[in-house]
Amino acid sequence: MGLYEEYLLSIKEGKKIFEMRLNDEKRRKIKVGDKVEFVKIPEKNEILSVEVSVIHLKKCMKIFPFKNLIVKVGQSKIW
Repeated sequence: MGLYEEYLLSIKEGKKIFEMRLNDEKRRKIKVGDKVEFVKIPEKNEILSVEVSVIHLKKCMKIFPFKNLIVKVGQSKIW
């Protein structure tokens, strides 16, 4: 999954502990314990791999009437 540098760095520093994504077909396959790779965009020259420790499904804002996948990425193993 792509992340801009500031958000990738925030995860590495432990400041950002959740990542929210649209709960589309691809992300519905993500389970607790899976490793997720975040790629720094637009350069695509850095990869941060984290272990998913918690998954929340939540409706977010009226403009997004669908459920979003919220993955806990902070305070977990980072490779």
